[in-house]
This record gives sequence, C-alpha cells and structure tokens, in this order.
Amino acid sequence: MLIDPRLAVLSEKTLRGELPLTRMNSMYGWMIISRLAGTLLAQLLLVPLAIWLGWVMS
Repeated sequence: MLIDPRLAVLSEKTLRGELPLTRMNSMYGWMIISRLAGTLLAQLLLVPLAIWLGWVMS
C-alpha cells in the first residue's frame, strides 16, 4: 500500500498540534474529490483519445 507524502505531512502536523483538525479534514476531503475528478476525467477521455490515436497512427 502506498502512502501519499502530502497527507503524511499533514497528518504529522495535525498530530503535533501545528495544524487544526478541521483544516486537515478539509484538505483530505479536497484531495479525495480531486482524485475522483481526475479518475472520472481519465475514464471519459480514454476511448475518444484511443480512437484519435488510432486515426493519427494509421
């Protein structure tokens, strides 16, 4: 299992008390949303770009 370094640093700062828990929760939520949006965008673009690449290569 891989650990995201940014989330590890945020978690460490939160545990030390340098960052409020609400800020950590907000940032974690935005990271989940951005990863989900990136995955959905990649899925939407996969087939059209594969067709375009096939057209370009032929």
